[in-house]
Amino acid sequence: MKKVFVALMAVVAMTLAACSSKPESTSTSLGDPQAELPENASDLNSVLDSQLKAGNAEGFTGMLMAIPEKVAEMFKADPKQALGYVEKAQNFINENKAAITGLIGKLGDSDLAKRATELVNTLSSQSPSDYFAGMGFQLPDELKEQADELMDKLPDGIQDAVGGLLGN
Repeated sequence: MKKVFVALMAVVAMTLAACSSKPESTSTSLGDPQAELPENASDLNSVLDSQLKAGNAEGFTGMLMAIPEKVAEMFKADPKQALGYVEKAQNFINENKAAITGLIGKLGDSDLAKRATELVNTLSSQSPSDYFAGMGFQLPDELKEQADELMDKLPDGIQDAVGGLLGN
């Protein structure tokens, strides 16, 4: 009886040790990446940058893929806030495109990697007003002017590339 009790206690101890030794994930899971996206556009770049610098391909990509849904929610409540969010995302992507492409490349030839690459290319090549139009939203006229001003701030090489893509 004593041997059975000791063996049972050993199994219980190993079970408890196995449960408690699982590391808690601090990275963004792909199940609910939007929970990690900040509400404020000014915080977006620092959140994306931390995932990028950490080399967290799944977390970064999950957050990136949540941006369109977050922007769509924002647009319904406040188009100006949504425009600011897209502008911040575009600035971050344009400043870090090589690193982002490399990080997404760690995901291999997966469907997620393909969709993320497509989103990066879309966000980096379209004006904010064209991006919203592609989502089925129309910016108010005063915000279209703000979006056009953003395009004017881009370096000439990027402006030419975007203009060529848009047929301008």
